[in-house]
Amino acid sequence: MKTAEKVTHTPGPWQIVKPTYIEHGQFETTFDVMGQLRRIARCAHPMSAEVAKADARLIATAPEMGEVLREVMHDSALSAAQIRRIQDVLVKAGLIQ
Repeated sequence: MKTAEKVTHTPGPWQIVKPTYIEHGQFETTFDVMGQLRRIARCAHPMSAEVAKADARLIATAPEMGEVLREVMHDSALSAAQIRRIQDVLVKAGLIQ
């Protein structure tokens, strides 16, 4: 498997901006995940602002998680199965080929 980096996403860091309140027949809290120049994602949950915020936190940390996984993938203490799992996740995310 090729492990060359394929960075086609908006570069990090990404951050969560203050929540906004939108009415879609009912009010819901949304959290925007922002890159340097644009919105990456808008997270909302009709019943729970905490779930929406947790989703936004997970998305906002994606660039850092990708970097860490690429770094630890070459750790000699990892088993072949662990390395394969990291590779599979990075391929799924489009971060390696």
